[in-house]
Amino acid sequence: MLVNRSAVMALVRAIPALLIGVFFIVIAGFMSDARMDEMRLGQGSSDWHVAEAEVIRSNFVTRGGSRRTGGSSRLDFEYRYEVDGATYANDRVAFTTIWKNRVTDDYPKGAVVQIFYDPADPRQSVIEPGVAPLERVVSLAPGLVVVLLGVGLGTWSVRSAFA
Repeated sequence: MLVNRSAVMALVRAIPALLIGVFFIVIAGFMSDARMDEMRLGQGSSDWHVAEAEVIRSNFVTRGGSRRTGGSSRLDFEYRYEVDGATYANDRVAFTTIWKNRVTDDYPKGAVVQIFYDPADPRQSVIEPGVAPLERVVSLAPGLVVVLLGVGLGTWSVRSAFA
C-alpha cells in the first residue's frame, strides 16, 4: 500500500486548526448546556408557588462618570420574600431578556410584588415567570455561532491542507 507522503504532511499541518475547531465546538456545548438549564427552569416557573415579596433595591449604580457621559451603569435590584418562616432574597426579574429601565419603573423600591418560587428550592424565584418562544431561539444563538465557527475552521483547515 502506497502512502502519499504529501497528503499525510498536509493532514499533520491541519491538526492544530482542527483541534481549535473541536475546542470551539466543546465550548459551544458548555454555553448551550448552561443556557438550556436556565430555559428549563424558566419554562417550569409558571407552575411554581406564589408568594409576596418586597422590593428592597431598585436603582442604577453608575461607575466611571455618569450614564450620560459614558460611564457604565448596572441595575441594582433585589427583593425579599418569606417561605415557611425562612427569608429569601433574589434579583431575578425574568428568565427572558428585559429592559433594565423597565425594571426600575415597574418595580420601584418598597413595592410589594407577586413572585413565583420553586417549591423544591425556594431560593429560586422570579417575578415574571415563563420563557418567550423567541427567547429560546435567541438564547441558543451564541452557542450555534461558536459551533459554526468551529466547524468552519475545521473544514477550512482540511481544505487548505489539500489545496
